[in-house]
Amino acid sequence: DSLTKTGCWEGDILNVKKDGTEIWCSTRISTFTHKEYGLVVLSIQEDITDRKLAIKELKETKQILERGQEIANFGSWKHYFGTDKKTFYATVKMYEIFGVPEGADSNVFIERIHPDDRDFCIDKIKHAVENKKNLNLKHRIMLPDGEIKWIQTLGEVINHNEDNVV
Repeated sequence: DSLTKTGCWEGDILNVKKDGTEIWCSTRISTFTHKEYGLVVLSIQEDITDRKLAIKELKETKQILERGQEIANFGSWKHYFGTDKKTFYATVKMYEIFGVPEGADSNVFIERIHPDDRDFCIDKIKHAVENKKNLNLKHRIMLPDGEIKWIQTLGEVINHNEDNVV
């Protein structure tokens, strides 16, 4: 529809080679009128099969990870310290354990730490990050309904450069 309206179309197409092999192509099509040849259709395609397969494999791996975390009842997270980019990522199970909405930032998780344990946990996390040491601590979290859970936090500090750790 956009090709007839605007003279341009862009998207992914599944093509079939002469030998029967299917390949995915990122495709851009434009039309224009040439004074000598009339309507001209120009199509540019890039083979993106490897990219499509990698995305599919990544999604499958994510599903396996999420299923494993569901079975084992653990969540995982990653926080970038000392950077301007989005700094906090957590798995679905992590949000569920802490009783926070998906997409919440790390501050919400800190708020869930039991008030009597919060300073201790923050100090331990800071110490681990500053000294680039792994973290292993048991503490309580408090859910919005007042339920208290004991959890164990294991952390691995990864040094990306002098000022930036994960």
